Amino acid sequence: MKAIGPLIIAVLFLSCNKDEEPVVPNYLEFQQIDEISGAFLTQATGFFGSSEENALYISFRDLNPDTQFQGERVSKLDLESFEMTTSYFDQTDFITKQVHITDDRLMVVGGQFINLYNKSLSSSPISIQHGLTITRFGTAIYNNDLYLWGGDLNQLFSDIIYRWNDKTESFEFAGALPKATTWAHGEVVGDRIYIFGGQEEFQNTPTSDQLLIFDLTDTLTASLDLPQQMFRTFTSVQGDFIYVAGQLENDIDENDLDFTLGVFDTEKLKYSEIQTNLSDDGTFTISQIAAVGKRLYDLYGERFEATSQGIFVANLP
Repeated sequence: MKAIGPLIIAVLFLSCNKDEEPVVPNYLEFQQIDEISGAFLTQATGFFGSSEENALYISFRDLNPDTQFQGERVSKLDLESFEMTTSYFDQTDFITKQVHITDDRLMVVGGQFINLYNKSLSSSPISIQHGLTITRFGTAIYNNDLYLWGGDLNQLFSDIIYRWNDKTESFEFAGALPKATTWAHGEVVGDRIYIFGGQEEFQNTPTSDQLLIFDLTDTLTASLDLPQQMFRTFTSVQGDFIYVAGQLENDIDENDLDFTLGVFDTEKLKYSEIQTNLSDDGTFTISQIAAVGKRLYDLYGERFEATSQGIFVANLP
């Protein structure tokens, strides 16, 4: 019996330290913590959460108050002090912005340029013209490399997935999707890019109810059906979970963009809808989301002709 004791203790120790299975939330209670004002906030804002910096980065086209130029704005919201630092860069580009941190740099991807900032926003960015002409595209980071898909304004290459080459400062072909896609965001988990909803072109094409899963190793694509069509999606990853906010196509009134919030479990390949306390009557909508630690942040407010959006947060299980 004395020889069994240590074994029992070891088994109990391992049981107590086994990683708990992540919990899929069925309801999230959001509360407003701040507000951001500026032009074009609801169009195609970049929104990224950094656990290392404990901050949100927000990028969109806005008016530089010093020069009166409609250029690129990047703001950093410290999630402890709630102080906001803002940098303006007077550059002409399309409205769409995507934001990432890679190689210790803040990367803002626009329709024609990639701009590289330091994370404190204390200096002007290094700006690179990337060679594409795109809008409402999706991006994700895999092994510190930027991947981009969709949104070709010439409607020729929206089925291609590109990888950014830092050395040549250009995009390279990384694979092809089975169909063109625009307005569809996605995330990388493991060796796969998960791309949700959207539509094939910038406008006047059917809304998708599919999830495309692109394998970065064999470049093959699988697909799954989503519970409903999502005209436009916003995503953020937390472990094996991808949170998805989707604006829904309304056949009666195109200016009435109801929204849905859900989470996709990449291990179980299961999508679950999440109820919230946010009104989804079509007047207000979610315009971006970002997970930081055990919290989910979103931009939420009026959809059309809005010059400010609330920054909301909900605790994740």
